Amino acid sequence: MASKVVACIRHHDWQRNTDLIALRQKGYTPYSRMFDRSFQPKPLRITARSESREALSALSLVLAANCDYSPDSEYMFEVMLPVEEMARRMGVLHVYDNGRKAYDVLLNALRVLEQLDYVVVHRDRDSDSGQHKPMRVFLTERFFTSRGMTVESVRQWLHNYHQWAIAAGVAESLREKYERHH
Repeated sequence: MASKVVACIRHHDWQRNTDLIALRQKGYTPYSRMFDRSFQPKPLRITARSESREALSALSLVLAANCDYSPDSEYMFEVMLPVEEMARRMGVLHVYDNGRKAYDVLLNALRVLEQLDYVVVHRDRDSDSGQHKPMRVFLTERFFTSRGMTVESVRQWLHNYHQWAIAAGVAESLREKYERHH
């Protein structure tokens, strides 16, 4: 399942993504003050910079490759990877000399995907750092349909994946992996 989704994502052209173009025309940037009511967004260039497109592509690949596609799960399409590990796999995790970890590129790309309604992010206070950060990430239907996949094809892939998991005897181990994640 993940390989089919990743294949579709690899061929996605962010410069032609109508959702991203519309979002940029509204004037959103990941750096805009989202909670400041006096903030007036300015129209942006229609095409995102190459660094932004690369970050969106890298994050999308990490999300798709580490998503729980099991229909037996309590929540469909939950990404089974901590945010810090997502940053490491994207190659954007920076560890300072004092041990502080930063991954602003990932957080900005995640905010853009959230604004596009491609992901739902549950944020909470991290017990280690005390900061408010993304704890759980879920892919939405639009994540798939924006990449040219139809809802019916995703359902068929899920059905085939479920049948394979049962036949291969890994359905139980997938359920255990999901329980360990929580």
